[in-house]
Amino acid sequence: MMGAQTTVREKLRSYMSRSGMTARDVAEETGYTRSTIVQFISSSHFGCSDRETGATALKLCSWMEENPLPIRELPGKFYETAATREIDRLIAHAKAGGWGELYGPAGGQKTFTLQTRAAEAAMVDGEPAIALIEVMGAWSPRTLFKALAAELGIGLLYNSADDCQRGILRALRRRKSPVAIVFDEADLLYGRIDTLQAMRRLADLAAGRAGLLVAGNEEVEQLFEPRRKSYMEQWRSRIEQEKIRVLGPTRAEARAMISGEAPHLAPEKADRLLDGCTVKDPVTKRDYVSTRRLFNALEVGRRNGRKAN
Repeated sequence: MMGAQTTVREKLRSYMSRSGMTARDVAEETGYTRSTIVQFISSSHFGCSDRETGATALKLCSWMEENPLPIRELPGKFYETAATREIDRLIAHAKAGGWGELYGPAGGQKTFTLQTRAAEAAMVDGEPAIALIEVMGAWSPRTLFKALAAELGIGLLYNSADDCQRGILRALRRRKSPVAIVFDEADLLYGRIDTLQAMRRLADLAAGRAGLLVAGNEEVEQLFEPRRKSYMEQWRSRIEQEKIRVLGPTRAEARAMISGEAPHLAPEKADRLLDGCTVKDPVTKRDYVSTRRLFNALEVGRRNGRKAN
C-alpha cells in the first residue's frame, strides 16, 4: 500500500503544480484540513489507519480523476510552409538535447507552430517531448522554474529557485528521453540576466536530458549581447549551435491558407486580401505575408458575413 500512496502523493504534487492550486485550495475542494493535505504530500508516513486502508489516498485520487486538468489544445488548423518546416527542424534538434534560437518578425507562424507541436506532444501518452513556456514578463528564476515544472507535470514543494532547480533536474534525469524546453517570447527576459543565467545552468546541468530552444521576435538576438558586466559568452557558444530566422509564408503559401479558410472567396478578393497583408522584410528585402494580419482579416470577413446574413 505504501507504493500506491507514494504514487498518489506524486500525482497530487503534479496536479497542484500544473493547476497552481495550494494545499489550502485542495483542502477546501476535498473536505480535508490544510494540515492534512500538507502532511500527505510532504511526509513519507501518514496516519496509521491510512497506511493500512489508504482511505485518504483513494479519496484524493478519485477527486483528481473527477476533476481532470485541461490539456493543452491545438490553437487551430495548421498549414505547413517553408517556415514551419524550419521550425520543426529546430524543435527536433532541441528534442535530441541540442540548443537553438528561433526568431524573426511578427506574423511568421513561430508561436502558432510551437503551440501546435506542444499540444500534439501533450496528446501522446507518456512523457511529453516538448515543454513550451510562454513567458509573460520579466520573470524571476523561481517564476520561470515554477512554470517549467507545471508544464512538465512536476510537483514542487520548494520556495527557493535553487530548490526548484534541483527538483526539476531530478525529474529530468529520470526521463527515458530528452525533452525540448522551449521559451517563447523570451525577449521579455532582457532585463533579467539572473533568469537567463538560471536557464542556461539548468540546461547545462541536465546533461543532455533537455534541449533548449529560445524563441521570440527580433529582439531575442539582443538577449545575449554583453551588458552590465555580464558578457554572455557561455550563452552565445551554446545557442549558436542552431539559429533560425523565419519569415511569414510566401504569397503562394498564403493563398493555400485562404483556400482552406475561405474556399468560396473570389480570386480577385483573395488577391486584394494578400496585397493588404504583404510586408517587406527590412533585413532580407523579401516580401512575405503576415499570418497575423491575414487571419485577422479573414475573421473580420467572417464576422461581416454573419452580420449580412
